[in-house]
Amino acid sequence: MDFARQYAITHDTSSYVAFSQVGEVLTAAVFASRTGRPLFETVTSYPENSPELTGIAAPQEIRQMTLAPDGSSYGGWTPPSPSAPAAGPNRNWSINSQNRNYDAMVAFTPSGAASVSSGGILNEVIEFGLIPSRGDGNQSDGKKGFAVRISGLTGLNTLLRP
Repeated sequence: MDFARQYAITHDTSSYVAFSQVGEVLTAAVFASRTGRPLFETVTSYPENSPELTGIAAPQEIRQMTLAPDGSSYGGWTPPSPSAPAAGPNRNWSINSQNRNYDAMVAFTPSGAASVSSGGILNEVIEFGLIPSRGDGNQSDGKKGFAVRISGLTGLNTLLRP
């Protein structure tokens, strides 16, 4: 998240952290807009050779982890409430790259702000969880979930653990 935010600021463009889930492997990749325009304002699906999109970091695999479904607890626990309603990653578009379909995304603007809404609307709080794909995800089996909370205004993120 920090790399994508810094890239957006230093290159005066929009950047995206996108997630792909295949079985028990969650993959995260970072993309950037070649035109500087926010991607989800134009189309909703991007092929690998899109003239508007470029990969800026190699995909990272996070094995045996799953993005928590929207509105769920994160591995058997719920983090402390944010000061505003939290939005999850945008799931209304996709990027196809290196034989993966990335279908969940957090965007960063050239000012470093974070959003998951179309139309350039900033979300006050963005939050999503990652939970173990094996076990019950609570502390009793030693496999814990956690939450990522991002401030929409600043784009700064915090990891919340039980």
